[in-house]
Amino acid sequence: MNIVAFDTLEFSRTLQGVGFDKMQAEGVLTAFEDAFEEVEFPSIKDIARLDSKIDGLTIRIDSLETRMEVGFKQLRR
Repeated sequence: MNIVAFDTLEFSRTLQGVGFDKMQAEGVLTAFEDAFEEVEFPSIKDIARLDSKIDGLTIRIDSLETRMEVGFKQLRR
């Protein structure tokens, strides 16, 4: 999993720029830091691995669909 860079000073300045006082901005910043501390973001490899698994499942579903269509055609005879 990846760690996301987070510019805390810029975040605080942005909040202060829209009307938060320094204490409020720091409180929101702390809340965000606490919330994201436990978050694990997927890496590009993680996403590629999931894409590969999804592709494999799609192929299997397509195959099952084809076999079902053949089976239904045989039942209609």
